[in-house]
Amino acid sequence: MRALQYGNISSPISTASANALLSYLGRVNYNYRGRYYLTGSFRVDGSSKFAPQHRWGYFPAIAASWRLGREKFMKSLPFVSDSKLRLSWGATGNNRVGDFATYSLARLNDRYGIGSGGATPEHALTLNQFGNRDLKWETTYQFDIGYELSLFKNRFQLVLDYYNKNTEDLLLNANVPWASGFQRIYKNIGSIQNRGFEIELSTVNIRKKDFQWRSSFNISFNRNKILALTEDEKTMFTNVGFTSSWNSANLYMAQVGKPVSSFYGLIWDGVYQLSDFDEMANGSYVLRDDVPSLYEDRTRVQPGDIKYQDSNGDGIIDEKDKVIMGRTLPKHYGGFNNNFTYKNLSLNVFFQWNYGNNVMNANRLMFEGNSSNRPNLNQFASYTDRWTIENQSSENFRVRGGGPVGYFSTRELEDGSYIRLKTVELAYRLPTHWVGRLSSVDISMAAQNLYTWTSYSGLDPEISTKNSILTPGFDYSAYAQNFTVAFGVKVAF
Repeated sequence: MRALQYGNISSPISTASANALLSYLGRVNYNYRGRYYLTGSFRVDGSSKFAPQHRWGYFPAIAASWRLGREKFMKSLPFVSDSKLRLSWGATGNNRVGDFATYSLARLNDRYGIGSGGATPEHALTLNQFGNRDLKWETTYQFDIGYELSLFKNRFQLVLDYYNKNTEDLLLNANVPWASGFQRIYKNIGSIQNRGFEIELSTVNIRKKDFQWRSSFNISFNRNKILALTEDEKTMFTNVGFTSSWNSANLYMAQVGKPVSSFYGLIWDGVYQLSDFDEMANGSYVLRDDVPSLYEDRTRVQPGDIKYQDSNGDGIIDEKDKVIMGRTLPKHYGGFNNNFTYKNLSLNVFFQWNYGNNVMNANRLMFEGNSSNRPNLNQFASYTDRWTIENQSSENFRVRGGGPVGYFSTRELEDGSYIRLKTVELAYRLPTHWVGRLSSVDISMAAQNLYTWTSYSGLDPEISTKNSILTPGFDYSAYAQNFTVAFGVKVAF
């Protein structure tokens, strides 16, 4: 019997880490006649994640409000229940990096052979992480102005908020020269601005003896842009790792003066049709000179191949044709909540929505194209309707007609807008003569994620498998949110 030979097997290891945070907070509140309010605070935070010279962060804040509803001139408006104007400005800190991001770390490996051929691997101590002793607190400065209004004995309540938030010295894995031996290290880089407007409206629509209907509605608008990147860098590209063919392809772009992340790729232009070719005497097809090619060798392009726009007009599709092709941030999002009560019966219905953003449905790259690098992979049923000589109207490219792998395009970029029936809860409070000495007994049934209205072809437009500030809206083999039903009993003694 032939003996089995095993390579080096690393022993299981466990790691432990710790960090410490020490904070001091002082606050002063002032109230004059229940109409004028002033609050000031000062917070000091110390984190072990930073080197001693940058360990402490200092964060002041101040807020003021004016209760207009209690002023004499408002008494002439009896329909106004209350009114309030408020202003605030403050700074907050962020220390969310690894516990040892400031230190260079070494790792002991047994993967380095000395000699050639069948040399036995030897242990070697290699640099695993570049440290940065200059890391310091990330700081966000936010200004907010708000107005609150209540009318008709609080049956109508309106809250308006405008905010401007600037974040400086961002803690990010920044690009560094490859000559360093690393692609990225943690640095404090650049600044980001977020501006937004929020509206919240609460109403009592019906208020009868046995029946009530209350509603609340909120909507938020947010716009962000990059004010600066690291070391005068104007543009930063980010990729996502999900399969080898696309791991090195840039999908996101961050640019000074534009949003923190935007989808970046090629503009899809359907498929090559017979009209794009000259038919030769032997029955073969040759791409016309005025039609852009997928390859340097124009003879490789065939009818039914995927087609992209030649953005720079040089006659060939390549990296130079990539453009900003979609937005990752919604134009607005919000929710709509309704509470109905009839005697001892209550019903809650909650909707939420998201509008104006895109989602990269990377599942279609793998399962709706029969790509040449994975010819034996099962496909979506939608790919049965693909381009053939007999079916030239299909927008799905032919078998093996996906072109060079590694390109993201608007073909897989979809509208991520949706409205979701998020929650429905029905509850019943048992009559008092049924519960004896108990104060109350409530029986309830609640369902979540009941139905979603969306044009997105994936399982769920809300999910993102690579979610971060730089890589949002990426869907690959993610689970949809579960439809759940829960039953409950609440007993008060």
